[in-house]
Amino acid sequence: MSPNPMVGAAWTDGARWITRHFSRFGGAHAEARLFPLLPDAPSGELFLTLEPCTVFGKTPPCIDLLLARPPARVVIAVPDPDPRVSGGGIRKLKEAGIPVVVGERAADVVANDLPFFSAHLRGRPWVEVKLGSSIDGRVATSGGESRWITGPSARKDVHRRRSTADAVVVGAGTALKDDPELTVRHVKGPEPSKIVIDSGFRTSPEAAVWKAWNGVYGPGSSPEPALERRGNHAKVGTVWTRRPRLVLVSTEGGDRARRRAFEELGWEVWSLPGADDHGGLGGRHVSMEAFLARALAEGFHHLFVEPGPSLAGALLQGGWVDALTLYMAAKVIGGSHSWSGGYEAATLADAFQFQTVDVQTLDQDVLVRLRRPGVIEEFLSCLPGSSRRSES
Repeated sequence: MSPNPMVGAAWTDGARWITRHFSRFGGAHAEARLFPLLPDAPSGELFLTLEPCTVFGKTPPCIDLLLARPPARVVIAVPDPDPRVSGGGIRKLKEAGIPVVVGERAADVVANDLPFFSAHLRGRPWVEVKLGSSIDGRVATSGGESRWITGPSARKDVHRRRSTADAVVVGAGTALKDDPELTVRHVKGPEPSKIVIDSGFRTSPEAAVWKAWNGVYGPGSSPEPALERRGNHAKVGTVWTRRPRLVLVSTEGGDRARRRAFEELGWEVWSLPGADDHGGLGGRHVSMEAFLARALAEGFHHLFVEPGPSLAGALLQGGWVDALTLYMAAKVIGGSHSWSGGYEAATLADAFQFQTVDVQTLDQDVLVRLRRPGVIEEFLSCLPGSSRRSES
């Protein structure tokens, strides 16, 4: 769905659910898919996860449907933080005399679409860091061997999670050492864009990630053709799908000839300001703040970062990690190859804190999903008006 929100709609006559629907990216919104399925002159209540939109994007505004066939009551989980809407849909419903309840199950809705709310309420993408390590936090042996620490079930789950992101991000170290394709395999799902952060153009323009992308999409990836039309469907209208982009992120003033070599093969090249110190390792590298700002401006709300120690340390050092998806193998490697790189907390009070969201067993491996504490409450407090339950 990203950069659009995930929206669900359901209609009840008070005794049973009549029908329910959800939005599709670039297709009809949840309300537009639901209303044609209702009986004539429907009587009942409409439940929405997000307030109805009031602007014309790829589809007409949903508020017009509700005003043309008004429900007896509308229950909305959260106001839309998009400044183009920002309570406008709720206001129009109230002006039309339709009773509106706001705030029902708000925390659940926010938790289900954190990238959307991060983009609109904090002005930056949601950064999910994926790591595979031994139970003692090591990502390689003393000789540099790292494939494979975790088993097939864990790797399959990584591919599933890749498919939920707008872009998969790696650093130059990972691109050089592992030469990954960064594709979605072993599961069905959309392909994310691929981003390599490489301040010195060390990555090969014809790396495996380029070969995998070029074999399907060919050269010319750019913001303009990032969406492709996928035909018309009677029930949902025109459906669009994302076209994955291939991006190399470097510092300003880099080698122009090297940059042209990438661009001629279809890479987008973002030249961004540099920053001193990179996860405690020193040196001048791409500014994480500048990178996240550019990623948001390009429409990337959910970044799935698969870092080596250097990039992981930089993200921790800057406080940019929103979620940590950690796959741990039931083995001890020892040595100094920790996934956190140069990040180091001086005291326990200074340590980067997470809250545990979920723990799963994947054959012999363990998946631990963690999240920055208090982020849902933070987003709720920033919603237009208030996230507290209100009725009028």
